[in-house]
Amino acid sequence: MSDIRLREPARIFLRGTLDMTHTADISTQLQKMVTQLHNQGEKEITLDFSEVTRVDSSALALLTVCLSRARKNNYTLRLSALPDALRDLAKLCNMEDFLQSNQRNTNAT
Repeated sequence: MSDIRLREPARIFLRGTLDMTHTADISTQLQKMVTQLHNQGEKEITLDFSEVTRVDSSALALLTVCLSRARKNNYTLRLSALPDALRDLAKLCNMEDFLQSNQRNTNAT
């Protein structure tokens, strides 16, 4: 099971599995939620991965699209509590710097 929740202002918690089976649904939900927050005037939005249990390369593709949209639409998208597996995938794809430039300290609120 995978889903997303907005628990704090401008902080979106992703939960469960982010793999090829679930990423398309999560992408649609995430895009709607981020657009809504941005339209409400939020200039910095955090994606929190602390409740994500499994990822594959589709999660990295999702993040790439989300981060590109953020830059195009002039808001900041921060990443929090990235799973080690996602960091490993980013490193393997030579995208580690791309993700790190948007990563927030996992203890930040």
